[in-house]
Amino acid sequence: ADNYSALRTVTVDGSYGAATVSAVEAFQTLFGLTSDGVVGRSTWNKLKEVGLAVANKIVAANVVPGQFTTTTRAGSSGTAVRAVQYYLRRLAAYYSDVPRVAVDGKFGAATTRAVKAWQSRAGLTVDGVVGRLTFQSLYDAAQALEASGPVVRTVSLPAPAATLRPGDTGAAVLRLNRLLLFLSQWIPEINFTASDTPDSTFDLELEIAVRSAQRYFGLTETGVVTAADWKVFRDAAEQLLAANPAGPSPKPGGVWPASALALGSAGPAVLQVQKWLNIIAAADQTADFVPETGLFDTETQAALESYQLTAGLETLGVVDADTWESLRLAAQGLCRECQEG
Repeated sequence: ADNYSALRTVTVDGSYGAATVSAVEAFQTLFGLTSDGVVGRSTWNKLKEVGLAVANKIVAANVVPGQFTTTTRAGSSGTAVRAVQYYLRRLAAYYSDVPRVAVDGKFGAATTRAVKAWQSRAGLTVDGVVGRLTFQSLYDAAQALEASGPVVRTVSLPAPAATLRPGDTGAAVLRLNRLLLFLSQWIPEINFTASDTPDSTFDLELEIAVRSAQRYFGLTETGVVTAADWKVFRDAAEQLLAANPAGPSPKPGGVWPASALALGSAGPAVLQVQKWLNIIAAADQTADFVPETGLFDTETQAALESYQLTAGLETLGVVDADTWESLRLAAQGLCRECQEG
């Protein structure tokens, strides 16, 4: 209320009385929501967004979050710059090509680099200037991430200090095992028959996986892993994780997803959803089969929405935690051998 003159202060007494209802209605009107005095999901999310915006000093008095106020560029300062930096920082937690910036209200060289990186990713004019289009793009993207679930970002795996060969042991071999196991879950051409608990020994199974990965990526098939091989494998995994951070490792802690899966997501968590949808489709003639590609495409989204409608879930076309658990239980009930996830 201190930041918005149209809002009145309410007494914090734990009672949802007439004064609170009136204050909620005023808030809903100010922020473009249905003014019914009821705090549902949309109102709660907007309260949280506005509270964070005020606490982080990214909105001036009577300015709503996401409202464009002025063009900012190198040399600019103030609240509008803080807003740009705040949204860039949130996006940097998800997109590895967007550098992290300090939220200090000073538009310096680091902020310019981050703005240009975002403009390049978003298909905007790359000039380092935040006009209306760039600001709206930053805000919309940050809000989309906020609505999709927790943001997860992986740390890039360090390259081994030396070439890895059959018979080697150690932490670098264990990382290689995990990396190829992850890739094999969505690239069928990578032959990896190891268990879900990779070890630190470069054995025959790992050599076979290495050779198949080298063939798939067009590398010289040697069965040994150089720094150049490692970079190709690692970059491929990071591209998957950039598309969807829901599966930062094969079956992390035995539970997926760490964040929501949506159109454009990719990886083993998506493949698991597709398998479950197909198990359900095999038993229900009204359900649709989907290609088991590990890519969340429009066919997968349509089949998912149909399932959500039938299961009484909120029809979002997005796999949140509730939908994930519902799919898992439904598939297990139909296929007792399908106990993944």
